[in-house]
Amino acid sequence: MKKVGIVLLILIFLATNVLANPYPEEEDDDFDVFTIVALASFIGMVGVVIYAMHINNKKARTEQMEGEEVRINIEENGYVDIKGKYWITNDSRDESSMKINYPYAEADYLHSPECIEIKTDYDGSTVIHEYRKKGNGWVFDTSLKPEGTNVIAVHYNQKTEKNSFKYLLTTARQWGSPIESAEFTIKIPEKYELTKSTYNYEYVGRHSNKNVYKISETGLFPSKELEFSWKEKQN
Repeated sequence: MKKVGIVLLILIFLATNVLANPYPEEEDDDFDVFTIVALASFIGMVGVVIYAMHINNKKARTEQMEGEEVRINIEENGYVDIKGKYWITNDSRDESSMKINYPYAEADYLHSPECIEIKTDYDGSTVIHEYRKKGNGWVFDTSLKPEGTNVIAVHYNQKTEKNSFKYLLTTARQWGSPIESAEFTIKIPEKYELTKSTYNYEYVGRHSNKNVYKISETGLFPSKELEFSWKEKQN
């Protein structure tokens, strides 16, 4: 801000000096009043543009969620284990402190979830966060290291009373721009198969007695939640 102020003061001084001395050299007949006014206007415009650019850069968000990877593991007893990783960049030269509200889905068939762990990883170091429940989510404070990517990991489980589940996605719109890459892995007991989903999915095989499905999105600016259902396979 100080640098911008100095530049503006210099420009104002130059404009004032030109107006106060319209004819610095009387022998220069080409340096007329029109030229003086045009030059002063140009200097003023440059000052306004520089100040506007400064304000715009100041308002621009330096933190952005660029990636999301969520693993959803469904058990026979109806419990769903969710492990999410979120890649958040901080383009600033300074460390950034953020208060994050991580929301979970609510529905008549879903129990209140149990949060197991929330942590941030950066360059090999891990910080375990304390959190508190607020509404349908958990609130925690984190520090984002400068000029790099921070990985926030959230682990929780939630019981469902029917063969359906819901994961919130539209809250990611609050970041203001699309997520570059988002991947969701859904595992269900092998006697079941995925039948419905609000996002396109593909079957990728079987692993540890579970059928595995994947959803991959790029440039995701979600307008709907991830909701899916499964049913027992027919022989």
